[in-house]
Amino acid sequence: MTGSQVDDAPASGAEGVAAHPVNRRAYRAAIVSFIVAPIGGVLAAVGYWSGSTESLLGIGLALCLGGIGFGLVSWAKFLDFDEDVVQQREPLRTTAAERDDFHDEVEMTKRGGPRGFVRGRRAAASRTSSVWRSMTMPLPESSKAVWM
Repeated sequence: MTGSQVDDAPASGAEGVAAHPVNRRAYRAAIVSFIVAPIGGVLAAVGYWSGSTESLLGIGLALCLGGIGFGLVSWAKFLDFDEDVVQQREPLRTTAAERDDFHDEVEMTKRGGPRGFVRGRRAAASRTSSVWRSMTMPLPESSKAVWM
């Protein structure tokens, strides 16, 4: 088989494995979006250098980043096998002591989790409000910087 020929048939010796159909639609969508992305990048660069940042830069960045994101998702769909596979494994053997230790560890994290989350949220909110107050309060005349 030459380099230009592609064989979609399963390898010999792979009994029970169905041939994977190629998702041409996702492939074409990925190619088109990866072509649109650099065009959007060039459009954003032209918008930046021309000074019309409100329109060209925004449209260019949207096309560029949207093209990259859509292209990555489409490419992942193209590579996906669209089948659920379960690997058969032997059952996990644990002792009663190991199960009790695991149960105790899970119970400790369940109890401490929500309270710690609420405490952290309160601390972040108090820091944010103090920073906001310090930014919005007017400065007294005597606290001006030296260079003012």
